[in-house]
Amino acid sequence: MTDWVETYFPTTEKRSKRGGAALRRVLTAAVFTTVIAGSLFVSLARAPLNQTAFGGAFTGMDFVRALDLNSIEPASGVGDPDRMGQEKAAQVQGPKEPPPDFMQASSTSTATQSGEHQVQAVLVAQNIAVISSTLDAHVTKMPFRDGDLFNKGDVLAEFDCGGETARLREVQSRQRLSKTQLDAYNELKALDVVSKIEVVTAQENNAQAVAQIEQLRNRLSLCKITAPFAGRVVKKTASQYEFVQTGRVLMEIVSREPLQAQFLIPSIWLRWLNIGTPVDVYVAETDRHYSAKVARIHGEVDPVSQSLQVEAELDNYSEVLLPGMSGRASFAPEAVFKKPGFGFLGLMVDSPPDSSVTP
Repeated sequence: MTDWVETYFPTTEKRSKRGGAALRRVLTAAVFTTVIAGSLFVSLARAPLNQTAFGGAFTGMDFVRALDLNSIEPASGVGDPDRMGQEKAAQVQGPKEPPPDFMQASSTSTATQSGEHQVQAVLVAQNIAVISSTLDAHVTKMPFRDGDLFNKGDVLAEFDCGGETARLREVQSRQRLSKTQLDAYNELKALDVVSKIEVVTAQENNAQAVAQIEQLRNRLSLCKITAPFAGRVVKKTASQYEFVQTGRVLMEIVSREPLQAQFLIPSIWLRWLNIGTPVDVYVAETDRHYSAKVARIHGEVDPVSQSLQVEAELDNYSEVLLPGMSGRASFAPEAVFKKPGFGFLGLMVDSPPDSSVTP
Protein backbone atom coordinates (compact mmCIF):
# COMPACT_ATOMS: atom_id res chain seq x y z
CA MET A 1 0.00 0.00 0.00
CA THR A 2 2.94 2.33 0.70
CA ASP A 3 4.29 1.92 -2.87
CA TRP A 4 0.86 2.72 -4.32
CA VAL A 5 0.64 5.96 -2.29
CA GLU A 6 4.16 6.97 -3.28
CA THR A 7 3.35 6.40 -6.95
CA TYR A 8 0.24 8.60 -7.15
CA PHE A 9 1.16 11.10 -4.43
CA PRO A 10 4.94 11.64 -4.72
CA THR A 11 6.60 13.33 -1.75
CA THR A 12 9.02 16.27 -1.99
CA GLU A 13 11.97 17.11 0.06
CA LYS A 14 9.93 19.88 1.75
CA ARG A 15 7.36 17.31 2.92
CA SER A 16 8.34 15.70 6.07
CA LYS A 17 7.94 12.09 6.95
CA ARG A 18 5.12 13.07 9.25
CA GLY A 19 3.02 14.47 6.39
CA GLY A 20 3.49 11.36 4.20
CA ALA A 21 2.48 9.07 7.01
CA ALA A 22 -0.65 11.12 7.68
CA LEU A 23 -1.67 10.92 4.01
CA ARG A 24 -1.21 7.18 3.97
CA ARG A 25 -3.36 6.82 7.08
CA VAL A 26 -6.10 8.90 5.46
CA LEU A 27 -6.13 6.76 2.30
CA THR A 28 -6.13 3.54 4.33
CA ALA A 29 -9.03 4.77 6.43
CA ALA A 30 -10.96 5.63 3.25
CA VAL A 31 -10.52 2.13 1.87
CA PHE A 32 -11.69 0.51 5.12
CA THR A 33 -14.63 2.90 5.30
CA THR A 34 -15.67 1.84 1.82
CA VAL A 35 -15.44 -1.86 2.76
CA ILE A 36 -17.49 -1.40 5.93
CA ALA A 37 -20.11 0.63 4.07
CA GLY A 38 -20.44 -2.08 1.44
CA SER A 39 -20.83 -4.81 4.05
CA LEU A 40 -23.52 -2.80 5.83
CA PHE A 41 -25.35 -2.35 2.55
CA VAL A 42 -25.31 -6.07 1.90
CA SER A 43 -26.44 -6.83 5.47
CA LEU A 44 -29.35 -4.42 5.15
CA ALA A 45 -30.36 -6.23 1.98
CA ARG A 46 -30.47 -9.48 4.09
CA ALA A 47 -27.90 -11.29 1.99
CA PRO A 48 -24.74 -12.98 3.32
CA LEU A 49 -21.54 -11.36 2.20
CA ASN A 50 -19.39 -13.46 -0.06
CA GLN A 51 -16.37 -14.42 2.03
CA THR A 52 -14.10 -14.70 -0.98
CA ALA A 53 -14.88 -11.18 -2.08
CA PHE A 54 -14.50 -9.82 1.47
CA GLY A 55 -11.11 -11.45 1.84
CA GLY A 56 -9.99 -10.18 -1.56
CA ALA A 57 -10.71 -6.56 -0.51
CA PHE A 58 -8.20 -6.88 2.32
CA THR A 59 -5.46 -8.50 0.27
CA GLY A 60 -5.75 -6.23 -2.79
CA MET A 61 -6.97 -2.77 -3.51
CA ASP A 62 -9.27 -3.75 -6.35
CA PHE A 63 -12.35 -3.62 -4.09
CA VAL A 64 -14.88 -3.17 -6.85
CA ARG A 65 -13.86 -6.34 -8.63
CA ALA A 66 -13.53 -8.31 -5.38
CA LEU A 67 -16.95 -7.25 -4.12
CA ASP A 68 -18.93 -9.04 -6.86
CA LEU A 69 -22.56 -8.56 -5.97
CA ASN A 70 -23.62 -11.03 -8.70
CA SER A 71 -21.86 -13.85 -6.84
CA ILE A 72 -23.80 -13.18 -3.64
CA GLU A 73 -26.60 -15.71 -3.21
CA PRO A 74 -29.69 -14.31 -1.53
CA ALA A 75 -30.96 -15.93 1.63
CA SER A 76 -33.83 -18.41 1.48
CA GLY A 77 -37.09 -16.67 0.72
CA VAL A 78 -35.49 -13.27 -0.06
CA GLY A 79 -35.89 -11.54 -3.40
CA ASP A 80 -38.08 -14.23 -5.00
CA PRO A 81 -41.80 -13.64 -4.41
CA ASP A 82 -42.83 -16.83 -6.27
CA ARG A 83 -40.52 -18.98 -4.21
CA MET A 84 -41.69 -17.38 -0.98
CA GLY A 85 -45.29 -18.06 -1.94
CA GLN A 86 -44.57 -21.72 -2.69
CA GLU A 87 -42.80 -22.23 0.64
CA LYS A 88 -45.64 -20.64 2.57
CA ALA A 89 -48.18 -22.78 0.72
CA ALA A 90 -46.17 -25.94 1.53
CA GLN A 91 -46.08 -25.00 5.23
CA VAL A 92 -49.83 -24.48 5.29
CA GLN A 93 -50.63 -27.73 3.47
CA GLY A 94 -48.32 -29.87 5.66
CA PRO A 95 -47.02 -33.32 4.59
CA LYS A 96 -48.44 -34.98 1.53
CA GLU A 97 -51.10 -37.63 2.01
CA PRO A 98 -50.26 -41.26 1.07
CA PRO A 99 -51.74 -42.67 -2.13
CA PRO A 100 -55.31 -43.97 -1.89
CA ASP A 101 -54.34 -47.64 -2.14
CA PHE A 102 -51.80 -47.45 0.70
CA MET A 103 -52.31 -50.12 3.42
CA GLN A 104 -50.17 -50.15 6.52
CA ALA A 105 -50.38 -53.82 7.45
CA SER A 106 -51.73 -57.12 6.24
CA SER A 107 -54.28 -57.15 9.04
CA THR A 108 -55.94 -53.94 7.87
CA SER A 109 -59.62 -54.56 7.26
CA THR A 110 -61.84 -52.61 4.90
CA ALA A 111 -65.54 -52.49 4.14
CA THR A 112 -66.57 -51.86 0.54
CA GLN A 113 -69.58 -49.89 -0.59
CA SER A 114 -71.42 -53.13 -1.35
CA GLY A 115 -71.12 -54.23 2.28
CA GLU A 116 -68.28 -56.75 1.84
CA HIS A 117 -65.65 -57.01 4.55
CA GLN A 118 -62.14 -57.58 3.21
CA VAL A 119 -58.76 -58.43 4.73
CA GLN A 120 -55.43 -59.34 3.19
CA ALA A 121 -54.74 -63.09 3.03
CA VAL A 122 -51.87 -65.45 2.22
CA LEU A 123 -51.97 -69.09 1.09
CA VAL A 124 -50.39 -71.72 3.33
CA ALA A 125 -50.09 -75.49 3.10
CA GLN A 126 -52.05 -77.75 5.41
CA ASN A 127 -48.95 -79.79 6.35
CA ILE A 128 -45.45 -78.35 6.62
CA ALA A 129 -42.46 -80.43 7.75
CA VAL A 130 -38.77 -79.73 8.30
CA ILE A 131 -36.73 -82.87 7.57
CA SER A 132 -33.60 -83.16 9.72
CA SER A 133 -30.79 -85.69 9.89
CA THR A 134 -31.30 -88.60 12.26
CA LEU A 135 -27.68 -89.84 12.27
CA ASP A 136 -24.11 -88.65 12.11
CA ALA A 137 -23.29 -90.09 8.72
CA HIS A 138 -22.69 -89.42 5.03
CA VAL A 139 -25.66 -88.79 2.78
CA THR A 140 -25.65 -91.43 0.06
CA LYS A 141 -28.99 -90.62 -1.58
CA MET A 142 -31.03 -87.42 -1.87
CA PRO A 143 -32.96 -87.62 -5.12
CA PHE A 144 -35.31 -84.64 -4.88
CA ARG A 145 -34.49 -81.00 -5.53
CA ASP A 146 -36.27 -77.73 -4.88
CA GLY A 147 -39.74 -77.79 -6.37
CA ASP A 148 -39.82 -81.55 -7.07
CA LEU A 149 -42.98 -83.51 -6.31
CA PHE A 150 -42.93 -86.77 -4.36
CA ASN A 151 -45.42 -89.36 -3.13
CA LYS A 152 -46.00 -90.68 0.33
CA GLY A 153 -43.36 -93.28 1.23
CA ASP A 154 -40.70 -92.08 -1.23
CA VAL A 155 -37.14 -91.95 0.08
CA LEU A 156 -36.20 -88.33 0.72
CA ALA A 157 -32.71 -89.06 2.10
CA GLU A 158 -30.56 -92.12 2.76
CA PHE A 159 -27.40 -92.41 4.88
CA ASP A 160 -24.35 -94.66 4.90
CA CYS A 161 -25.04 -97.20 7.64
CA GLY A 162 -22.47 -99.88 6.82
CA GLY A 163 -21.12 -99.92 10.38
CA GLU A 164 -24.55 -100.44 11.92
CA THR A 165 -25.25 -103.26 9.47
CA ALA A 166 -22.04 -105.08 10.40
CA ARG A 167 -22.78 -104.54 14.08
CA LEU A 168 -26.21 -106.09 13.60
CA ARG A 169 -24.72 -109.21 12.04
CA GLU A 170 -22.32 -109.52 14.96
CA VAL A 171 -25.07 -109.25 17.56
CA GLN A 172 -27.25 -111.73 15.66
CA SER A 173 -24.40 -114.23 15.74
CA ARG A 174 -24.09 -113.79 19.50
CA GLN A 175 -27.80 -114.22 19.93
CA ARG A 176 -27.77 -117.50 18.01
CA LEU A 177 -24.96 -118.75 20.22
CA SER A 178 -26.71 -117.66 23.41
CA LYS A 179 -29.91 -119.30 22.19
CA THR A 180 -28.05 -122.58 21.60
CA GLN A 181 -26.50 -122.42 25.07
CA LEU A 182 -29.89 -121.71 26.62
CA ASP A 183 -31.41 -124.76 24.91
CA ALA A 184 -28.53 -126.94 26.14
CA TYR A 185 -28.94 -125.69 29.71
CA ASN A 186 -32.65 -126.36 29.57
CA GLU A 187 -31.97 -129.99 28.57
CA LEU A 188 -29.40 -130.36 31.33
CA LYS A 189 -31.81 -128.84 33.79
CA ALA A 190 -34.29 -131.59 33.03
CA LEU A 191 -31.59 -134.10 33.97
CA ASP A 192 -30.84 -132.08 37.09
CA VAL A 193 -27.20 -131.73 36.06
CA VAL A 194 -26.76 -127.93 36.05
CA SER A 195 -27.53 -125.41 38.71
CA LYS A 196 -30.33 -122.88 38.57
CA ILE A 197 -27.93 -119.92 38.36
CA GLU A 198 -26.35 -121.32 35.20
CA VAL A 199 -29.74 -121.60 33.54
CA VAL A 200 -30.70 -118.02 34.53
CA THR A 201 -27.37 -116.70 33.20
CA ALA A 202 -27.95 -118.36 29.84
CA GLN A 203 -31.47 -116.90 29.68
CA GLU A 204 -30.28 -113.34 30.45
CA ASN A 205 -27.42 -113.54 27.94
CA ASN A 206 -29.88 -114.48 25.24
CA ALA A 207 -32.29 -111.70 26.29
CA GLN A 208 -29.48 -109.12 26.12
CA ALA A 209 -28.56 -110.25 22.62
CA VAL A 210 -32.18 -109.97 21.50
CA ALA A 211 -32.41 -106.43 22.96
CA GLN A 212 -29.24 -105.36 21.13
CA ILE A 213 -30.66 -106.66 17.87
CA GLU A 214 -33.79 -104.57 18.39
CA GLN A 215 -31.71 -101.47 19.10
CA LEU A 216 -29.62 -101.89 15.96
CA ARG A 217 -32.67 -102.56 13.81
CA ASN A 218 -34.28 -99.43 15.15
CA ARG A 219 -31.12 -97.46 14.36
CA LEU A 220 -30.96 -98.94 10.88
CA SER A 221 -34.53 -97.78 10.30
CA LEU A 222 -33.23 -94.21 10.68
CA CYS A 223 -30.86 -94.69 7.75
CA LYS A 224 -33.73 -93.90 5.39
CA ILE A 225 -36.06 -90.92 5.67
CA THR A 226 -39.32 -91.51 3.86
CA ALA A 227 -41.96 -88.93 2.95
CA PRO A 228 -44.76 -88.77 5.55
CA PHE A 229 -47.18 -87.42 2.93
CA ALA A 230 -47.37 -86.57 -0.74
CA GLY A 231 -45.96 -83.14 -1.29
CA ARG A 232 -43.35 -80.83 -2.75
CA VAL A 233 -39.82 -79.84 -1.76
CA VAL A 234 -39.78 -76.18 -0.78
CA LYS A 235 -36.13 -75.71 0.18
CA LYS A 236 -33.18 -78.09 0.11
CA THR A 237 -30.32 -77.27 2.50
CA ALA A 238 -28.05 -80.33 2.08
CA SER A 239 -26.68 -82.34 -0.83
CA GLN A 240 -25.66 -85.88 -1.61
CA TYR A 241 -22.26 -87.08 -0.32
CA GLU A 242 -22.25 -84.53 2.52
CA PHE A 243 -21.46 -85.59 6.07
CA VAL A 244 -24.25 -84.37 8.31
CA GLN A 245 -24.72 -84.45 12.05
CA THR A 246 -27.80 -85.37 13.98
CA GLY A 247 -30.34 -82.57 13.84
CA ARG A 248 -28.97 -80.94 10.69
CA VAL A 249 -31.83 -79.57 8.56
CA LEU A 250 -31.90 -81.31 5.19
CA MET A 251 -35.00 -79.88 3.50
CA GLU A 252 -38.41 -78.31 4.01
CA ILE A 253 -41.47 -79.93 2.48
CA VAL A 254 -45.16 -79.07 2.17
CA SER A 255 -48.16 -81.21 1.36
CA ARG A 256 -50.05 -81.18 -1.94
CA GLU A 257 -53.46 -81.04 -0.33
CA PRO A 258 -55.73 -78.06 -1.11
CA LEU A 259 -54.13 -74.94 0.30
CA GLN A 260 -55.54 -72.82 3.08
CA ALA A 261 -55.99 -69.07 3.23
CA GLN A 262 -54.59 -67.52 6.38
CA PHE A 263 -55.52 -63.99 7.47
CA LEU A 264 -56.08 -61.72 10.46
CA ILE A 265 -59.49 -60.35 11.35
CA PRO A 266 -60.60 -57.77 13.93
CA SER A 267 -61.73 -59.62 17.03
CA ILE A 268 -65.11 -57.87 16.88
CA TRP A 269 -65.88 -59.87 13.73
CA LEU A 270 -66.34 -62.92 15.95
CA ARG A 271 -69.86 -61.63 16.57
CA TRP A 272 -70.86 -62.92 13.13
CA LEU A 273 -67.89 -65.03 11.91
CA ASN A 274 -67.76 -68.72 12.82
CA ILE A 275 -66.38 -72.02 11.57
CA GLY A 276 -68.10 -72.74 8.28
CA THR A 277 -68.60 -69.08 7.30
CA PRO A 278 -68.17 -68.82 3.50
CA VAL A 279 -65.38 -66.59 2.25
CA ASP A 280 -64.23 -65.55 -1.22
CA VAL A 281 -60.45 -65.66 -1.66
CA TYR A 282 -58.85 -63.61 -4.44
CA VAL A 283 -55.30 -64.61 -5.42
CA ALA A 284 -53.30 -61.85 -7.07
CA GLU A 285 -50.85 -64.20 -8.83
CA THR A 286 -53.60 -66.01 -10.75
CA ASP A 287 -56.05 -63.08 -10.81
CA ARG A 288 -58.88 -65.47 -9.90
CA HIS A 289 -61.41 -65.92 -7.11
CA TYR A 290 -61.74 -69.14 -5.11
CA SER A 291 -64.51 -70.20 -2.77
CA ALA A 292 -63.57 -71.30 0.72
CA LYS A 293 -64.95 -71.79 4.22
CA VAL A 294 -63.55 -70.86 7.60
CA ALA A 295 -61.98 -74.03 9.01
CA ARG A 296 -60.03 -72.90 12.06
CA ILE A 297 -60.12 -69.98 14.48
CA HIS A 298 -57.03 -69.58 16.63
CA GLY A 299 -57.55 -69.48 20.36
CA GLU A 300 -56.02 -66.11 21.30
CA VAL A 301 -56.76 -62.47 20.52
CA ASP A 302 -53.81 -60.10 20.26
CA PRO A 303 -54.57 -57.50 22.97
CA VAL A 304 -52.55 -54.80 21.20
CA SER A 305 -54.01 -54.96 17.70
CA GLN A 306 -57.30 -56.57 18.75
CA SER A 307 -56.92 -59.08 15.92
CA LEU A 308 -57.26 -62.84 15.57
CA GLN A 309 -55.78 -65.34 13.14
CA VAL A 310 -58.20 -67.38 11.03
CA GLU A 311 -57.67 -70.15 8.46
CA ALA A 312 -60.06 -71.01 5.63
CA GLU A 313 -59.89 -74.15 3.48
CA LEU A 314 -60.17 -73.61 -0.27
CA ASP A 315 -62.59 -75.76 -2.23
CA ASN A 316 -61.29 -77.95 -5.04
CA TYR A 317 -59.44 -76.04 -7.74
CA SER A 318 -57.58 -76.99 -10.91
CA GLU A 319 -54.85 -74.32 -11.02
CA VAL A 320 -51.37 -74.78 -9.62
CA LEU A 321 -51.22 -72.72 -6.45
CA LEU A 322 -48.13 -72.38 -4.30
CA PRO A 323 -47.81 -71.50 -0.62
CA GLY A 324 -46.94 -67.85 -0.13
CA MET A 325 -49.26 -66.49 -2.81
CA SER A 326 -51.24 -63.55 -1.48
CA GLY A 327 -54.46 -61.73 -2.12
CA ARG A 328 -57.52 -60.85 -0.09
CA ALA A 329 -60.37 -62.58 1.68
CA SER A 330 -63.87 -61.11 1.26
CA PHE A 331 -66.98 -61.84 3.28
CA ALA A 332 -70.33 -61.27 1.59
CA PRO A 333 -72.91 -58.95 3.20
CA GLU A 334 -75.27 -61.85 3.91
CA ALA A 335 -72.56 -63.43 6.06
CA VAL A 336 -71.71 -60.17 7.82
CA PHE A 337 -75.27 -59.15 8.66
CA LYS A 338 -76.45 -62.61 9.65
CA LYS A 339 -78.90 -62.81 12.55
CA PRO A 340 -77.33 -62.67 16.03
CA GLY A 341 -76.26 -65.93 17.57
CA PHE A 342 -74.32 -67.28 14.59
CA GLY A 343 -70.95 -65.84 15.56
CA PHE A 344 -68.12 -67.68 17.25
CA LEU A 345 -68.78 -65.79 20.47
CA GLY A 346 -72.18 -67.48 20.68
CA LEU A 347 -74.17 -64.31 21.21
CA MET A 348 -77.78 -65.26 21.80
CA VAL A 349 -79.32 -61.77 21.72
CA ASP A 350 -82.80 -61.85 20.12
CA SER A 351 -82.30 -65.50 19.16
CA PRO A 352 -85.14 -68.05 19.19
CA PRO A 353 -85.28 -70.03 22.45
CA ASP A 354 -84.89 -73.37 20.67
CA SER A 355 -81.80 -72.36 18.69
CA SER A 356 -78.54 -73.91 19.78
CA VAL A 357 -75.14 -72.66 18.71
CA THR A 358 -71.92 -74.50 19.36
CA PRO A 359 -68.88 -72.22 18.87
